[in-house]
Amino acid sequence: MHPVGSYYITNDSTDPSTIFGIGTWVRVKGRVLVGVDEDDAALLSPNKTGGSVNPLTSHTHDFSRSGATAILTGGTPSTANQIAVVQSGGYWGSTASGSLQSSGSNTNHANWQPFQTAYMWYRSA
Repeated sequence: MHPVGSYYITNDSTDPSTIFGIGTWVRVKGRVLVGVDEDDAALLSPNKTGGSVNPLTSHTHDFSRSGATAILTGGTPSTANQIAVVQSGGYWGSTASGSLQSSGSNTNHANWQPFQTAYMWYRSA
């Protein structure tokens, strides 16, 4: 009914060997199943694992604008925050560029795909 190499997915936490009376089952935790894709080296064969914890790498966002004395940072002109640049001579420049405040903290964060949890078991023997 469930040969070696098969998966059993359920909302019941009972080990399938208890339910079916046969086999050695390994619980799959915190993973999603992805179909084998022979055209993608990372997905070339069954029972491969992958993925990683993704740190939110520290980075900056640059801005550049020419032909204006103010740079709009978002929204419409009437609601946007503005960044104005005064050049060293005390006059408004017509070109502005620079970096905004750093973003990211080099700490792990979750990028979850939509999911529904279930107990998953893999028959290993």
